[in-house]
Amino acid sequence: MSPETLVSNLNAYAGLGLELDADGATTFEYQGRRVLLRFLGETGLCLFCSELGTLDPAAGDEALATLLEANLLLSDSLGGGISMDPETRMASINFMIPTGESGDPEAFAREINEALYAADHWAQRLGQINEASAGARPAPAAGVMLPI
Repeated sequence: MSPETLVSNLNAYAGLGLELDADGATTFEYQGRRVLLRFLGETGLCLFCSELGTLDPAAGDEALATLLEANLLLSDSLGGGISMDPETRMASINFMIPTGESGDPEAFAREINEALYAADHWAQRLGQINEASAGARPAPAAGVMLPI
C-alpha cells in the first residue's frame, strides 16, 4: 500500500491532517511530543520516532544504563529501540512498522497506536527517572540564592 494511501487512511481514522513531504515523511504532535513517520521507499517499512522527553543530566550513568538495558532483546522497550541525542539529551523511541502489504490500512493504524502506547509508557518512565534524580540532588546551602 502506498505511503500516500496509508497517510490518507490514518488521517481519516485519527482525524489528523498529515501530509507527506518530498522525503516521504510527516510529523505530528502527540501528548506534547513530536512524532515522525518516515516511509522508507520500497522497503515496505515506516520509521516511527517519538520524543520521550529530555533526560536530566543529574540522572547520571544509572539512568543511561536503564535506557540501554530496556533495549536488550527489545523486551522492556515494548519492541522499540530507545535512543538519546547526546547534544540535547532528548530521548526517543523508534519502531520499524510494516506498511501493510496486505492492504489493511487499519493494521497500520493499530501499529501506530501500539507505538504511541510504548512512547507514553517510556515518557512516563523517563519522567520518573528525572524525578528520582531531582530528589537525589543536595539541597542548596543556607543563604545561597538559586538562579531563576
